[in-house]
Amino acid sequence: MNVSEYNDERNIGALLKLCGGVPLLLDLIGSQLAISTKNANDIEILEMIREGEKVEDEDITDRMVDFVYHRLSPRVKEAFLDITSFFPTRGFMSKYVAYRVAEEEFRALEEVSFVKTDAGGRLIVHDIVRARGKKMSEGNRITDPESLLECLKHEEKLKNLKGIFYGEPYEHPPIEINEYHLNSMSNSLRILYYGNVSQLTFKGKCHKTFKQLRHLELPKDISDLPMEFEKLDHLFFYDSPLTQGMSLYELPPNLRVMGITNIISSENGVANSIIPSQDTPRL
Repeated sequence: MNVSEYNDERNIGALLKLCGGVPLLLDLIGSQLAISTKNANDIEILEMIREGEKVEDEDITDRMVDFVYHRLSPRVKEAFLDITSFFPTRGFMSKYVAYRVAEEEFRALEEVSFVKTDAGGRLIVHDIVRARGKKMSEGNRITDPESLLECLKHEEKLKNLKGIFYGEPYEHPPIEINEYHLNSMSNSLRILYYGNVSQLTFKGKCHKTFKQLRHLELPKDISDLPMEFEKLDHLFFYDSPLTQGMSLYELPPNLRVMGITNIISSENGVANSIIPSQDTPRL
């Protein structure tokens, strides 16, 4: 932590005392000092001191995580919640996580020490940071079938659903997501991912624009997309098959990363498809 440019030694001493030798706090406060110094915003440093004086020692780490989180932009907040809910425990490489949440947002999280990268290029998120992120997004980012089944019963929960992420098989019958479910989540869903496990089935198709969906990753044996590809205006990451009737004449405008797991011939409905230009990464 470099605090040499900040010239009020009393405040620096108070901040260091606040850290109590906890490496995570040193990282978080160091990042905020660097940002505040760069922006010439000493008020935030004083706010950190006041924040620390409000609570008992055992609560300060969580409170400081919250302090940093609430100063992030809305887009970076959502990326943080996506990462802490879906990625830290799965051995993901940092560069692939950055592809999924957007490079700019990932770098902003690095700047505040919420995410790091180890020597092997793998993502590191401190257990306390991850726990706070998961707590903040509890109920609207789903990774297990029981939670999804409960969510599908309640329209309000569907309207606030941010992500469905199945990376591993469960001993559970397949769950059907129908057109009503898709319509309800079309304004909020950011991530729809499940690997090569047939645990979700889709009945019907949503014709609405998905206003938030950034990450779509489905298994190669899916027969059709549950939504219209051309209406995924904010889609950033796509790794799924080309399916019956899909046209790639017009790609979603924000698409940056695209993986194609199978190619359907022109007689099956994908004729003269346009593959992304060279500046769009491919998996």
